[in-house]
Amino acid sequence: TNRVGMYGHSHGGYDAVRALILHPEFYKVAFSSAGCHDFRIDKEFYPELYMGLLSKKYEEQSNIVNASKIRGKLFLLHGALDNNVNVVSTMKLVDELIKYNKDFDLLIVPSAGHDNVNKIRYVTRRKFDFFVKNLMGVEPPLEFNPK
Repeated sequence: TNRVGMYGHSHGGYDAVRALILHPEFYKVAFSSAGCHDFRIDKEFYPELYMGLLSKKYEEQSNIVNASKIRGKLFLLHGALDNNVNVVSTMKLVDELIKYNKDFDLLIVPSAGHDNVNKIRYVTRRKFDFFVKNLMGVEPPLEFNPK
């Protein structure tokens, strides 16, 4: 239980980062793909359905606002052509991480959208390598060919 990581895509990408904010004693690493890290950047109908109109809740739930609380290893992934979750969400989080001198890995895939960013072999290798290095503490094999 001292080597637990989390992976998530889209809202799960938000959740992966949130795990490092709320439960860093349990989650040591997170791989966040296409996360909407602040619901004020998201499509308004979705957050408003569950959270109501803009209120203090949005700030409390923002990974961007709470970036200073992130502990552990973090990998951020986003497709530049994402038409569901704007890449600005990840870039704003990156800006805050830099502001607070937090280390992280970042991969922006220029030709990928929301639905295909995780289907790219290179991305799959980077994801596996990230978990192997940071949870197992070993260097992954140089040759990795996911099917």
